[in-house]
Amino acid sequence: MTSIFDFYKELFTAETIIPLILVSLVAIALRVLTPVYRNFENRFAEYLVEQLTKLVFRKPVSKKISYSAQLTSLTESLNKSSAEVDNLLNELSEVAQDRQKTLQGLESELLRLENRQTELSQRIKDLENVPIPVAEHFAKLTESLSESSEKRSAQRDYILFVLGLILGTVLSVITTILLK
Repeated sequence: MTSIFDFYKELFTAETIIPLILVSLVAIALRVLTPVYRNFENRFAEYLVEQLTKLVFRKPVSKKISYSAQLTSLTESLNKSSAEVDNLLNELSEVAQDRQKTLQGLESELLRLENRQTELSQRIKDLENVPIPVAEHFAKLTESLSESSEKRSAQRDYILFVLGLILGTVLSVITTILLK
């Protein structure tokens, strides 16, 4: 029977030991380099995906943003939106105030017109109660006054025309005498 040492002596001869050492060294190198390779592989895969996305969609891939940068961006966006909402609310309140002023003006105008309507309706009722002969006499009086004033104004117009002719003639005679 052969011992175990004899078995290993035959197994690990100079011819067999060198390839075993080389295989062991390659195995150790692969074991050590596997995490590095996987990291490289992941980075390379991300790079390929990014380049293909840029090529296909013609748009850059958004990079991962840190949490604090996202919070800062969201806070700025919220502040901007809040300012816009404040501006809109101010405009709405101005419009509401303008409409309220307009409404108050319309209400006062409506009240004034209602008072005028009641006043005119009262005058109409008063005129309805006036007897017809009195109204006819009043109409005749106004007609006679207007006719006499028309006659007087026509006479006055004729007198002024004649006086203008006389005065114009006198002035032309005087100016011709003085200029000679």
